[in-house]
Amino acid sequence: MLGAIIGDLAGTKYEYQEFLDWKNRVINLERRMEILDLNEPLLTDKSFISDDSILTIAVAEAILNKEDYGEVLKRYGRKYGNKPLEREGFFKSAFSPRFYKMGKFRKCRKQNK
Repeated sequence: MLGAIIGDLAGTKYEYQEFLDWKNRVINLERRMEILDLNEPLLTDKSFISDDSILTIAVAEAILNKEDYGEVLKRYGRKYGNKPLEREGFFKSAFSPRFYKMGKFRKCRKQNK
């Protein structure tokens, strides 16, 4: 679990630009080489916790406490899903836009407002 969270932190500095490149059907080879460069620091001040880490922790909690996975995921989504990121060039919150498109969660988000 710790490895998954560290991997998430390491990847967040690239995730938004990758999303934009995908959306615009662009392959940024220079950026890809930067990702593969072993001299680049793994974690930087641009790294942040995302929905991947938050939901990994939610699943761990569900397993350890023998709780319903769906209920725990919804609880974490409600708790952390609307927290804004105070960073430029990233998604507006730690949760990607696709998270909100999941049918049952959409209702939870509306209830949380």
